Amino acid sequence: MMIRLSKRDFAGAIAYTDSVRQIVPEKAWAWAWARLREAHFFAGHESEAARAFEEALARDSSSTNIYTWKATALPLAYLYLKEGRAEEAVPLIERSYRHADDLMRRGQEPWNAYYQYAALALMKGNRAEALRWLRAAHTAGMPGRVFLESDPLLSDLKGDSAFEEIVHRLRWREEEKQRRLGLRE
Repeated sequence: MMIRLSKRDFAGAIAYTDSVRQIVPEKAWAWAWARLREAHFFAGHESEAARAFEEALARDSSSTNIYTWKATALPLAYLYLKEGRAEEAVPLIERSYRHADDLMRRGQEPWNAYYQYAALALMKGNRAEALRWLRAAHTAGMPGRVFLESDPLLSDLKGDSAFEEIVHRLRWREEEKQRRLGLRE
């Protein structure tokens, strides 16, 4: 599923994840729903993503997306803001800050929290702060550019030279890793 997402094959990621969810619904809940809602979100299926995020929070109020450890609340807040539902977004934004702060306190990979801080800064309209946090995420080892390039939370940064520089550095790091492992000449 992650391979499909990384290749921007959102339809394939959705189909695969949904099939896993249907085969073993009780065992696949956390993994499959986290991935399914993320794939819908990245694919731009906003109403389906919002429904899945809301259901995930109803089932597990501490629900997160596995790849970036972004709280489920963060993309849902983004969708609510986009729909003009700012009052409903506020508690989700506050929760997202608490989630990122908690990641830092527990010593989780810091790039995850930095990524969240970048998205939250962008929601507040602070591009400079968002880019500062993304630079910190890159420096702290953010692993890939595909999610950065595809994440709707960061779409307002596309075309910004500082954002494109981070994407370029991540692309270079991926290519060098592939060369080192003999996967690319």
